[in-house]
Amino acid sequence: GNLIEELQQNRDSWELLEKDENNATFRYIFVVETPFEQEFPLGDGKVQKLTHPAGNFDAEIIFEKYPSGVWKIDLL
Repeated sequence: GNLIEELQQNRDSWELLEKDENNATFRYIFVVETPFEQEFPLGDGKVQKLTHPAGNFDAEIIFEKYPSGVWKIDLL
């Protein structure tokens, strides 16, 4: 849910980096105002904790055009 919210909030600032008939790559800037921690399950009851610091960050998103003509997220 957080990722979808981030993508929607930053959609207006996406910068097209590269595009051809079947792929499109965009870059966008996002702001983390308050540091936060996430836990990712590793199995056997173990978790990995990641701390996200506050600051400005950039990210890339790559879309791929499927044979049906629908564009889908290929890589975040």
